[in-house]
Amino acid sequence: MPTIRDVARLAGVSIATVSNALSGGRHVSPQVREAVLAAVRELGLCAQQVGPQPAQPPVADHWADRPGHYQPLLQQLG
Repeated sequence: MPTIRDVARLAGVSIATVSNALSGGRHVSPQVREAVLAAVRELGLCAQQVGPQPAQPPVADHWADRPGHYQPLLQQLG
C-alpha cells in the first residue's frame, strides 16, 4: 500500500508538505495542495488509507493520534 513517502515523491514535495497539505495548512499554496491531492488520487488512496500505517516510523505515530485528521480534505476527492 502506498505511504506518505510515496505521495511526497510523486507530488515532488516533502513528507511535511504532504502532511500540511492534507491537514489544510495555511502555508501551502493552492498549486502544491493540488499536486498532493493529485498524487493521492493517482495512487488510488482514499480517506481510510491516508492514515496510520503500523509499519511506518514516527510519521505514522503522528497520524495514529489523529485518525480522522485528514478526513474533511480527503472527502473532496470523492
